[in-house]
Amino acid sequence: VAYSAEAASLLVENSPVVEGRGESDIVFDIDPATATGGAYPIALVSYAIGCVEYEDANIASLVKSYFTWMASEEGQAAASDNAGNAPISDGLRTTVQAAIDRIVAE
Repeated sequence: VAYSAEAASLLVENSPVVEGRGESDIVFDIDPATATGGAYPIALVSYAIGCVEYEDANIASLVKSYFTWMASEEGQAAASDNAGNAPISDGLRTTVQAAIDRIVAE
């Protein structure tokens, strides 16, 4: 498989989510040996880690806004343009946004 941003994204998209984690915890079981369907078998996955609950409503809002921008098409394009990152798929963006939407202030 030739390398492309789409082929790298497919590796993550086609990998199963690790079970037994919290509903806001998105962790993939990436196994390059099982890359199929046009997926490039090598990718480095970056994670953003935050809390679901914050004591300070301003901090909760800032974290939620930052994560929302990072997952957005605009944020993904900036990461691609500046660091060569492969953008996440629309399907993964929906999953990620659902986790971001759970961020609240106590």
